[in-house]
Amino acid sequence: MTIYPMPNNISHIIEQIKKGNKLAFSQLFRLYYPKIFSFIFQFLKDKQLTEEITQDVFMRLWINRENLNLDLSFDSYMFTIAKNIVLNYFKKKEVEQRYIDHTIQVFNTAHTEVEEYFYFKDLLAIIEGAVNDMPSQQQKVFRLSREEGLMNAEIAKKLGISKRTVEKHISSSLKFLRKVIEKNYLFFFL
Repeated sequence: MTIYPMPNNISHIIEQIKKGNKLAFSQLFRLYYPKIFSFIFQFLKDKQLTEEITQDVFMRLWINRENLNLDLSFDSYMFTIAKNIVLNYFKKKEVEQRYIDHTIQVFNTAHTEVEEYFYFKDLLAIIEGAVNDMPSQQQKVFRLSREEGLMNAEIAKKLGISKRTVEKHISSSLKFLRKVIEKNYLFFFL
């Protein structure tokens, strides 16, 4: 097993890495790991995440080893890889957070709409029950007015009663419904 001396200029190690020499890569890893780890940790402040991203830096170096340029500053190359991976991590986190925020907003809106639908459905059931409890003639007048949309004069003509009687029935119906809804109000919104 050959261990290369740690020269001030790491060109020899990089040449060996370009050829696929794993031992040279291990030596470079031991040399640069603390520097890259410290650099990344400044941004992330999370040891485990920093270790993962530092590993990614070296993995990318190994994958792209054939493209290493001996004429460029190797330190700059390594720190640029590290910086880009960290930036991509933050971008990904931002996108994930926006997705989570959007999903929560959609869920809350849908949840509110569903709740409102069921409250409305319950309210309609309360009103329907109250209308069914009205005296027969009052119930007919109310249904013709509110469900069929007839005018008071039309209702009077259809039922053969005076317009004033129709108005009294509608007024009585609305008072009765208010009382029923108020009585059920607490139950309805609990």
